[in-house]
Amino acid sequence: KFAWIDWKATARRDSIMTKEFEQMQSHDVVIFFDRTPSPLFETAVSYAASLIQAITKGGARVGFVSVGEQSQVFPMQLDEQHRRNLFYHLAKVDCDSKTSFATILEENRLNTEVKQSTSIVVTSNLTLDLTRKLELLSGKQRMFILYLVKEKNENLSKEESVLVERMAQRQIQLHIVKDQNYKEVSNS
Repeated sequence: KFAWIDWKATARRDSIMTKEFEQMQSHDVVIFFDRTPSPLFETAVSYAASLIQAITKGGARVGFVSVGEQSQVFPMQLDEQHRRNLFYHLAKVDCDSKTSFATILEENRLNTEVKQSTSIVVTSNLTLDLTRKLELLSGKQRMFILYLVKEKNENLSKEESVLVERMAQRQIQLHIVKDQNYKEVSNS
């Protein structure tokens, strides 16, 4: 499972490392990419590309949901052409979504495949609406991991700290990605 990856050990050793008590298994992943306007949008794009690289290198299929002015949904696949299509999309995509990201998660964009996979959310905007939506969806037996992209020296706001605590109580995994850390994923 994607959750079994020991990210710190992976970054240190330059190869995928798993937690010692569990064996590595391929597990499908769907990445929901937040395209609402943000000054950290380019950093989020780079991090999403790094995630795609790490996941496909680990042998898991990747689906990708990117909703903005022109929506794009990539079904789960594991081949080089699919990976190239995802990278091409990320290279030309813009932060042009006029719809709330929480609303986008409401819509079932990849039908039943989503329910049997780990859902990863990449965003730089942690809001109460998004937190509520993740709580609702994770209550339906779906596993969510949220990657919150922040500036290198930026700390969480008081509101974000409360939301992080709230997600932790509901077993929603949240990882804060500082500007310089996204390179560690791509090196794995």
